[in-house]
Amino acid sequence: MPAKSTLLAALTVLLSACGGTEAAPTCADGEKNGAETGLDCGGPSCGRCFDGMECQGPTDCLSGRCTAGRCYSSVSTGGGGGSSSGGGGGATGGGTGGGATGGGTGGGATGGGTGGGATGGGTGGGATGGGTGGGTGGGATGGGTGGGATGGGTGGGATGGGTGGGATGGGSAVEVLHISQVQTRGDSGGNDEFIELYNPTNTPVVFDSTWTLGFRSATGTCSTNTESERTAGAGQVIPARGHLLLTNTSYNGTVAGDGTYSLGLVDAGNLVLRHGSVIVDALCFQFDAITLAALTTCSPAFVCEGTPPLNPHNNTTGAGSNVDTSLMRRPDQDSQDNSADFLTTTISTPRNRFGPSAP
Repeated sequence: MPAKSTLLAALTVLLSACGGTEAAPTCADGEKNGAETGLDCGGPSCGRCFDGMECQGPTDCLSGRCTAGRCYSSVSTGGGGGSSSGGGGGATGGGTGGGATGGGTGGGATGGGTGGGATGGGTGGGATGGGTGGGTGGGATGGGTGGGATGGGTGGGATGGGTGGGATGGGSAVEVLHISQVQTRGDSGGNDEFIELYNPTNTPVVFDSTWTLGFRSATGTCSTNTESERTAGAGQVIPARGHLLLTNTSYNGTVAGDGTYSLGLVDAGNLVLRHGSVIVDALCFQFDAITLAALTTCSPAFVCEGTPPLNPHNNTTGAGSNVDTSLMRRPDQDSQDNSADFLTTTISTPRNRFGPSAP
């Protein structure tokens, strides 16, 4: 048998003759390499990463959310989903039959017991699961036995649920939609309004009656202003990377709406998108120092993400206010700070379900 050194020399010659350099990285080679942020995903060339995978920014993630270097769906307000047959908690519940502040097996929103809750505790519990798992009910984003960001086991995390649930597991996941553009008045007056939503994922979302949009005014006496529902879904299918356009009675844009609402928005307030009881997205906007103070200091508090941006409309009917301008989300950006994520348009550009896919 030839000596090992002879075989290595022959292999070296063969590789050299064939241009024997290491193959260039691809998006399907089973390795994290090149400019990828996760395994065969992320970066400027590959597709977006699933929940739990590594990321550097929201454009690396299917959910459009990159938190602490990992992709996650919208964060729920509470604990895990319980076992699929155990009738576990909901968005603010947790564990096997646990309540909002419950303990015991699976815990509740403020945790304790085996598996812990949103703020940890128990074996492997905690805000992001991990270790030997969260037990029945899991942690806020963790999941069950063996759970972690992508864990499974019985219970799952805030975006999982049911047997096998976890950040990317089975059960009922929290679907993601973004408030992408809002016009609170236009050239036809105070009801020349629209609300635009965006689906940042690669999967269509059915905007059914479990989806609602609520609004709370920041004008007048903020402490007595309450949130009220403006509209609910009617079964519209929002395409992957597509939009949904909801319009008020005096909307006169050339892009047709996908649905309507009749109770309008004032020019300072808090728009909240919910799926069931889970807050999926929120936008606060103001037009002067008084409404900014209301949004940031009022009790009970408004549901804002970071600092409210300045609305181009100021609750008057003057020529400078009754124009078709809007607040629009920057493409594929969700930093959890409204003032950083939204900009003022020179002219509104509403988009509906039948337009091209775009952030």
